Amino acid sequence: ANDFNEFLHNYIQSNGFPDVMGDETVGVATDFTGPIEIVHMENETNQMIIERTTNALKYRPDDDSALMERGIAFAEEGNLQAAMDDFNKSIELVDDDAYYYFNRGDLLMRAGKNRAALIDFDIAVKLKPEDCVYRNCRAMVFQLMQKYDDAMKDLNKTLEIDDRNLLAYYLRENIYRTIGEIEKAEHDLRKIEEIKEENG
Repeated sequence: ANDFNEFLHNYIQSNGFPDVMGDETVGVATDFTGPIEIVHMENETNQMIIERTTNALKYRPDDDSALMERGIAFAEEGNLQAAMDDFNKSIELVDDDAYYYFNRGDLLMRAGKNRAALIDFDIAVKLKPEDCVYRNCRAMVFQLMQKYDDAMKDLNKTLEIDDRNLLAYYLRENIYRTIGEIEKAEHDLRKIEEIKEENG
């Protein structure tokens, strides 16, 4: 449209769906935007995620989910400090999202900072007590810190919630072996094999 009145007329005539592509002789919208390219999420690389979220953050610097997504991509690329910066900023913006604490806790655990990781996993469990992933991760840190009783409490609670949770059985079996409870470890191993067989 050459002016707003013409645009408004076209808009009303087309029931809200005007031809926005323009006049081929004057120029069309795609001359300025370039070809539309759709990248499906499963085909998006970490670098593509970092680029996309960085661009989005230029316009919305307080977008906690974009920061979290970029932080995860940074972590997968091995840039742990950049990931930590994004995770910290996300939590600063939204301090009641268990998933955010889980991601930061996972990064801290990978960096060998078990006590700090435990704090984040503890917050995640308090925010979402029925989430078995968060409980299992907290149990893993307890296990790394040789706090087997605390780890067992989490694993037993996970198995109360989901009696087919393979990771909880694997972790518990490992702890039983470590503390010399071989019969209990063998029982968990049989349960693991049974679940794996049923799952195909």
